[in-house]
Amino acid sequence: MKIFIKSFYFFSFVLVCSCSSVPMIKTQNRGAEQKKTADAVLPSYADTKDSAQDSVLHRSSEVNAKIKAITPSESLLSAEAMDAAVIAPAPSVPVSRRIQPEFQTRQVSDQYFETNNRKIGVILPLTGRNSAISQRALAAIRLGFKIDSSSDFSLALYDSQGNPELAAKGVEKLLQDEKVIAILGGLAAREASAIAQQAEFFQVPFFAFSQKSDLTDDARYTFRNSVTPAMQVSKLVEYAITKLGHKKFAILSPNDAYGIEFANQFWDHVLAYGGTIVGAQVYDAKESDLTSYIQKLVGTYYVENRPEEYRIRMDEIKERKRKQNQAAKAPARKTRESESKENVLTPIVDFDAIFIPDSSVAMGQAIGFFRAADVTQLTYLGTNLWNTEDLPRRAHQVAAGAVNHFYFVDNVISDEQRRRSEFNALFNATYKEQPSIIEVQTFESARILRDLLLTGARDRYSLASRLRELGRRQGAFAEIYMNNSNEVVRDLSVLSLQNGIIVPL
Repeated sequence: MKIFIKSFYFFSFVLVCSCSSVPMIKTQNRGAEQKKTADAVLPSYADTKDSAQDSVLHRSSEVNAKIKAITPSESLLSAEAMDAAVIAPAPSVPVSRRIQPEFQTRQVSDQYFETNNRKIGVILPLTGRNSAISQRALAAIRLGFKIDSSSDFSLALYDSQGNPELAAKGVEKLLQDEKVIAILGGLAAREASAIAQQAEFFQVPFFAFSQKSDLTDDARYTFRNSVTPAMQVSKLVEYAITKLGHKKFAILSPNDAYGIEFANQFWDHVLAYGGTIVGAQVYDAKESDLTSYIQKLVGTYYVENRPEEYRIRMDEIKERKRKQNQAAKAPARKTRESESKENVLTPIVDFDAIFIPDSSVAMGQAIGFFRAADVTQLTYLGTNLWNTEDLPRRAHQVAAGAVNHFYFVDNVISDEQRRRSEFNALFNATYKEQPSIIEVQTFESARILRDLLLTGARDRYSLASRLRELGRRQGAFAEIYMNNSNEVVRDLSVLSLQNGIIVPL
């Protein structure tokens, strides 16, 4: 079976970014005698890496949004007091019972726009440094609508130039000048949010492809076709808890939009499934030395929390070094020098698995630092960024007799599905290459709109209603359906690394 490797899932988190990082936020850490449930203070979700927001993530970003856990007040406690605080675990609430936002009157435009039910608007950055991926998306949209010289359908293109404000203005322009019945676009998070806001205001169906959290929440005209962090994490956590029997988890995540969003989702879902987060650390995405973060996760960084054990171990090290130096007839070495060559405290690994929402390269580096902290065997959980050919090399699955286990979630397409796919054959014949996930999602969305318009949807209201009621249907490779959150859902698979080979479970 061939694993479908995605090269563009990370796209919607990093498109149109200035490469500056979100400032580091202090996290909670644990000692031995007074071990604490982690309360990582993470920045709230930012749609791109150039966000400078310093919002604080409470215990759970969505699931427990209005449930008060016993937590220290950031406004009253210093950083040192925060480190010493004992944090009570947050209550577990099923995802299906998330707190609903208070009702607000929906603001809509009173402008009337004529409708051409055979014209579709497309808002993409067709020029600039991100134009190549937009051109690929546009090619798949053309295939989805079967655009050719004899087609009844036509596309009205609007170049956003990677500017969210310009993208927002494109909605009204396409309605006023082109009379479009629906709009597709929104690859990047900020553009998708800007277009969605206008689409709701002008009441025009909008199909987005960004992974941005909450994009379709409480929406009536905004729809999404993307494998979101929530979809991946839900499948991963369910497998880890129900199949692997894990209950306690740790998180080691980069301080960028991708890591923050996945860490939030993972925390939410672990609580919802009755699990516990016992430790969490956030590292700078540009950081190459993870030593301190991992030491804080395993309780060896703050030696003052384990004073008696530390004193005994230091005496043992000092005595052993004295005997070694006597045997070698060499002068005694300073005790502090021995600390750099061996760990003084024994690591406390009280979690069943650790979640690392970062690339396979970063995961491989983390494994090395865990081993340096005397943690030689762990279960590692990740995202579909791990679905790469270099994962076996990065993972170092078997070393020193210890076996690490690796699990992540992705969309798997078998060779048989590829052979049967009309879309795959059409795309290969037209462009002489395999489609990426962007082409799959844009093609499916275009084909859905085409089919609904050919079977009775005559205006924007009826098209949006038909989209919300969309049942199961054949996608580009397998069955898909629209859920209650206006999101296209597809089957995802848990994958594992076994004997150096990525295999679906």
